[in-house]
Amino acid sequence: MDFLVVLGPGLAAATRVPKLWPVMVLAVPLVLSFANQVLLARLTGCSVGKFLVATRVVRKGDGGRPGTWRLARRWFVAGLLGWAVVVVNAVFDSRDGFDAPDDLEGVLIVRRKHLRERLG
Repeated sequence: MDFLVVLGPGLAAATRVPKLWPVMVLAVPLVLSFANQVLLARLTGCSVGKFLVATRVVRKGDGGRPGTWRLARRWFVAGLLGWAVVVVNAVFDSRDGFDAPDDLEGVLIVRRKHLRERLG
C-alpha cells in the first residue's frame, strides 16, 4: 500500500515533465517514501498504508513509539536494501523465497486494536 502512495506521484510528475522522468520516477518516490515511513511514522505512529490497514509501528521492548533513527534504519534496511534483495533473488534464485523478519531494527508492526488491548 505504501509503495503505491509514493510511486503514484512520481509517475504523475514524470508524465508532466518528460525530460526529467528518471528524476521524477526515482527521486520523488525516494523522498516521499522517507517522509511517509520515517517522518510521518515518527509523528503519528503509522505511515499512510499502515493507517489504511489499521496497524502501527511500535518498539519491540515496550510498545512505545520508535525513535527517528530506528525508523530511518528500518526504512533503509527494509525499504532500500530489502527491495534489492528481492530483485536479486528473483533474477538469480527464484526457487528460494524471501521472508522478511517480523522484527526489523527493533520495530514491530501491530494492529491498533491489539495495542489498545495491551495498554489499556
